[in-house]
Amino acid sequence: MRWYEARKDDEIDMYHTAKLNLEHRFNERYRVELYDHFVYADEPSVIESSGQQTSFFRTQGQNLRNYAGIGFYGSFTEAWGYRVGFENTIYDYDEDGAGSRSAILDRMENKPTIDFRRVLQPNTVALVGYSFSDVDYNADEYLVLLPPVIQDMSPKSDFRNSRNHFAFAGIDHAFSTQFDVKLRAGVQVADYYNADEDKTAPYADVMFGYTYAEGSRLQLGVKTGMIATDLAVSQDFSGVTLGAQSTTTYLGVSHRLTSRLNGQVRGTWQALNYFGESSYDNEWDNYYTVDVGLVYTINTYVALEGGYLWDRLDSDIDNRSYSRNRGYLGVRATY
Repeated sequence: MRWYEARKDDEIDMYHTAKLNLEHRFNERYRVELYDHFVYADEPSVIESSGQQTSFFRTQGQNLRNYAGIGFYGSFTEAWGYRVGFENTIYDYDEDGAGSRSAILDRMENKPTIDFRRVLQPNTVALVGYSFSDVDYNADEYLVLLPPVIQDMSPKSDFRNSRNHFAFAGIDHAFSTQFDVKLRAGVQVADYYNADEDKTAPYADVMFGYTYAEGSRLQLGVKTGMIATDLAVSQDFSGVTLGAQSTTTYLGVSHRLTSRLNGQVRGTWQALNYFGESSYDNEWDNYYTVDVGLVYTINTYVALEGGYLWDRLDSDIDNRSYSRNRGYLGVRATY
């Protein structure tokens, strides 16, 4: 829960998260993991699960996202192994009707994955894999609100459905107990079958981590790929934006000041290049954020937090750019 003194209404933002993680090891060669992460919120940075935002605007209402999955790990030998997994993500926005958040962003994503792994050294694992993702926009609403006599001219939500193929290779390596790196890189091929369009783009997810003291860690990362977007029908009604090629670079530091007090600093830059059938094709958004805060842990279940958030959207699209400054005080409850 966070309180913003300067808001004219809705001074309090509340969001709820619930996480479930289970793991069972059958023996030394086989294990299975189950996980479920549920979010109820109005801030897009909280709702998204991929680390790349599809929207940069606060959405009032009962908006939820549920991300669940299962992974099975097995070993052929001491050096060779595999993972078979399946992930399901559901986005459900409260606002409905033609041109609403539900019309543009409600969707279900199903993603099976398989990869094969080779232990090169005790602290180094290389892998190669394939994923398939089916994205189903399921609101069954018109993407734009038009006068009743011509409303049927608007495409519906499922116009942006897609089937995606990912081929990737990667490596996980620990240089020491303090410094580690994870790398995934490959290609993504998207088929927007209702729009009769396809697109091929690079896919990557790189993260460097450095634990420089007990309870203190630095993370630097880059992630790129095709994602959904809150842009649908362009302002000049020239067509539909299907998605965006997005690259997010981030740097975060969590530093333990005392046994109860932690300082946190995080900065991100997200660059999006839109594609589709509209005048927004090849237009850019650049989104910048800085988050500086303190978290004071009272006990296992309750913590106090306060901080400052700055975000800036620079857009090639008219009436979209903004700057926002937020200072907040809040309570974090874990139960």
